[in-house]
Amino acid sequence: MNYPMRITTLLLNSLLMAAPAQAEETRYLGLCDASAAVALGETHFVVADDDRHVLTIYQRGKPEAVACVELLRNSGECLPRAKATKSDIEGAARIGDRIYWISSHARNQDGEIKAQRRQFFATDVLASAASPTVSAATPPYTRLIEDIAADPRFAVLSTASKQAIDPEMPGGLNIEGLTATPDGQLLIGFRNPLSEGKALLLPLRNPAAVIDQKARPVFGDLIALDLGERGIRSIDFVAPRFAIVAGPVGGKKSGKGFAL
Repeated sequence: MNYPMRITTLLLNSLLMAAPAQAEETRYLGLCDASAAVALGETHFVVADDDRHVLTIYQRGKPEAVACVELLRNSGECLPRAKATKSDIEGAARIGDRIYWISSHARNQDGEIKAQRRQFFATDVLASAASPTVSAATPPYTRLIEDIAADPRFAVLSTASKQAIDPEMPGGLNIEGLTATPDGQLLIGFRNPLSEGKALLLPLRNPAAVIDQKARPVFGDLIALDLGERGIRSIDFVAPRFAIVAGPVGGKKSGKGFAL
């Protein structure tokens, strides 16, 4: 993920809505490639690093982490230990006391499919006297791409999923955004592919059933957004609107800069 700190800063600014308008800047330590974050309350938040299989909890205003949650130990199957060096968790969204997490579902740079990159899972928020934490709900759902590809409405995504290429190349598949809607659905944001130059959002209507019952996902119609030939690099609901970080499909030299 390119420009990780810029994206994470924007995401945290939208997530930590309880922070005062003139809050002092804090540099949080311990993560090099933070990729998703969710507020656990007014004082704490949890962060994923797309290179690790650990969720890190911070207290607002304090640089050092207060806790870490090992996904391998909690979920068993979330990220296979032998291949846990690149989790590629890219998005997170909270509905009630549950946080949904999604990995990129992208191939690696060599165009190879890696199981640890195809994870949709959830953690439940646990309040405690000391500080809030999270615990994995159940093992992850791992067939999201197959379900998407099987739906004739999503031909552009099906085609992209079959491309054995670097996911940052035109026509590859790469998820980087996840947010909740007011009615309890999720929106999955794609960095890649674009469809006729437009970014893509896919509604997931039954996230709880997918996680708890391993039900087949129920998708809404694909949403195409004109973001100036940029993909979705982060998305969050900030009532009454959605805030989107739009950015290049490819790397640093792909031509398009970031926009909010």
